[in-house]
Amino acid sequence: MESKGVSMATIVLAYDYIREEEKRIVRMAKNVGIKLVLCNLLESPLDYSNRWDADAAIIRPVSMFNAVYAASYFEAMHMLTVNPSYTILYAGDKILTYSLLKSANIPIPHTIQSLHR
Repeated sequence: MESKGVSMATIVLAYDYIREEEKRIVRMAKNVGIKLVLCNLLESPLDYSNRWDADAAIIRPVSMFNAVYAASYFEAMHMLTVNPSYTILYAGDKILTYSLLKSANIPIPHTIQSLHR
């Protein structure tokens, strides 16, 4: 499905486990003519000497830290990532999220943070 002179995007799907959402992404990519490169993060080490022939990476690991690491890897490869590593990190940590909301003057419930046990 290529228009005259226009090539379709190539996107990496970075995942650790195939869930229903990943199956839907694969189906939708086929339906609209997007070339999808599957990257199972549990089977394929992320080699910083590699060059990816792709426009973007969709970051889908179950583990928040694996997602942050995968996103930062693809960002280092100068690829657009959905979602960026900082978004995954902030969204996965309540204290970081509260700090970000507070710094943007977005109202949050009264919050007390303790760093001791």
